[in-house]
Amino acid sequence: MLSGALAYIQALNYLPKKWMLKNILLSGTLSLILFAGLVALIYYQGDDLSELILSWFSIKEQGGILNIGIDWLSRILLWVLALFSFKYLILIVAGPFVGDVSEKVKQASELGPKLSYMKTGLVSSSYRGIQLALKNAFKEILITIVLLVIGLVTGLIAITGALIIVLQAYYLGFANLDIVFEKHLSARDARTLIKKNRGMAIMNGLGFLTILLIPFLGIFIAPAYSMAAATKSGTRLLV
Repeated sequence: MLSGALAYIQALNYLPKKWMLKNILLSGTLSLILFAGLVALIYYQGDDLSELILSWFSIKEQGGILNIGIDWLSRILLWVLALFSFKYLILIVAGPFVGDVSEKVKQASELGPKLSYMKTGLVSSSYRGIQLALKNAFKEILITIVLLVIGLVTGLIAITGALIIVLQAYYLGFANLDIVFEKHLSARDARTLIKKNRGMAIMNGLGFLTILLIPFLGIFIAPAYSMAAATKSGTRLLV
């Protein structure tokens, strides 16, 4: 777990590198476009969702506290769905660029020459990434719903809310580490290794989420920088 946190400090050495700046710019631009699209979706579809909810309850009159509450609720739901989708879509859209970051960090590492590689193609790599994203998204949604229900029923929403953040961090770190292991281990072996090092995955994901909180710059930096940190810590597990 500590190595996952220290890797973010160690990865600072790569920020001035030209290849790092290039991949931050490319992956960041795609992430920003994606985020802008999700914001536009919320802005334009928020009213439609609130009208749909109102129609379910057969509420026709406009205005009033109930209508305002439902309007806010619909927009909050859209934000939750958008942010949930955003982190997975980033990993898919920015995959080629963060993958390049991972390889460059490996080459620059003293452990790089000791690594063994498997033959992988673009199609198989994309399939593996999408398959992993879908599986993890399903598991995360299911566990999140269970935690929310438990929190609401027991009144321990503060505790379950913190667990949901840890859960999100774990699956983000999981995806980053899988990219690190992709050219070295089969999908099954990679999953097994990551599960044995859950702490590392959680710390990597928490770093990703923390960087995202930085206004504007966070969207640019998070994908590539968190991948550099994941590679710095994850490479040690491959030798």
